[in-house]
Amino acid sequence: MGNIELFKKIQGTVFGLAIGDALGYPVEFLSRDSIKSQYGEEGIMNYPFNSNNVKEGLYSDDTQMTLAVANSLLESKTDHAEEIMGNMTKNFIKWKNSPENNRAPGFTCMGGVGNLEKGMHWTQSGLDSYGCGSAMRAAPIGIVYNKKFDKLKEVAKNSSIITHNHPVAVASAIANAYLVAKSINGEDPRDLDSLIKFTEGISEQFTNKLKDIERYYDYPTDTALNLIGEGWKGDEAVALAQYCVMKGDLDFDKTVVMAANTNGDSDSIASIAGGIVGSYVGIDKIPLRFFRGLENRELLFETSKKLYDKITK
Repeated sequence: MGNIELFKKIQGTVFGLAIGDALGYPVEFLSRDSIKSQYGEEGIMNYPFNSNNVKEGLYSDDTQMTLAVANSLLESKTDHAEEIMGNMTKNFIKWKNSPENNRAPGFTCMGGVGNLEKGMHWTQSGLDSYGCGSAMRAAPIGIVYNKKFDKLKEVAKNSSIITHNHPVAVASAIANAYLVAKSINGEDPRDLDSLIKFTEGISEQFTNKLKDIERYYDYPTDTALNLIGEGWKGDEAVALAQYCVMKGDLDFDKTVVMAANTNGDSDSIASIAGGIVGSYVGIDKIPLRFFRGLENRELLFETSKKLYDKITK
């Protein structure tokens, strides 16, 4: 393998987002107060025990759909939109009908993919929704197009409108892909100004939500998280994840634990945050406890290796 550091960063991305997802999934829909009452004052710190008294890190539809995006990019021989999105159409329909798609998939994702299944073209299938479903799955686009930012923006936009055809959702997907790409390249993802500049002009609502990070940055953490939102909307999920990345000082453990212990869509927030910080620090900086019990580790490794091979051919 030619560039072991790059491979470690790609592994950090894939495992990081899956770990964040698996940590946040058990507490999705819970308030921060409810999480603390159930898991203690520090909140959820590790995967819960299953019925066999074994820690079990199950991830949600967030990682399932992220893997579908990754497979779509891996199967595409060109950067042409119709090829990439044709593969994404196929893989999303496959995901929709999988028996493993039993982890509270989002209404908009299911509705958009349902339109694809009926034969609707990917440019017309998306719902007018600004949910976070397209942001949560965009990390592989940041890996593959980490040197091609114009193409990254195009592919991330298309990957959103297939299910979420709203400017807030589009901006959110682009933002996650961009932050992963910057991190893969060794650029500090805490640079909020560059993120605002890269996504400028797509959605005023999204831009304003990013500015909330600065507005509430020096508030107590609980207060800031409450004021930024609950993560169900794409702008809130990305802003909350970015806040945690910035407050976590690029420490994976600190970042994903903070992101998982949030109100609302904890798995999406932690998945986005975990993918970003994992991209920057690499797999070696992810604590070992997060690998124990994480499902499909071999699949995650194989996906990381294939993504590495694709961009280093």
